[in-house]
Amino acid sequence: MAAPDTAGAVAGPVLGQCVRFGRMLRRAGVPVTPAQLVDLAHALAFVGVSNKEDFRLSAQAILVNRPEHLAIFAAVFERFWRR
Repeated sequence: MAAPDTAGAVAGPVLGQCVRFGRMLRRAGVPVTPAQLVDLAHALAFVGVSNKEDFRLSAQAILVNRPEHLAIFAAVFERFWRR
């Protein structure tokens, strides 16, 4: 079974939201690379963006590389999701 083509989804508003979230994380001290944000956009093309928990788990798995960043991620995520 072939994977769905997600190029269009990554180029749209999902990528913009990922970039905005990544900027918020960077400002809070969590190092996030552009490649990680593209990976997140690809993941969200599969899991969707309407379910908060799916979004959070996908983002956390891709963007958090150190245990000390988990609390920062959680706080930034809640702020991001409220917007």
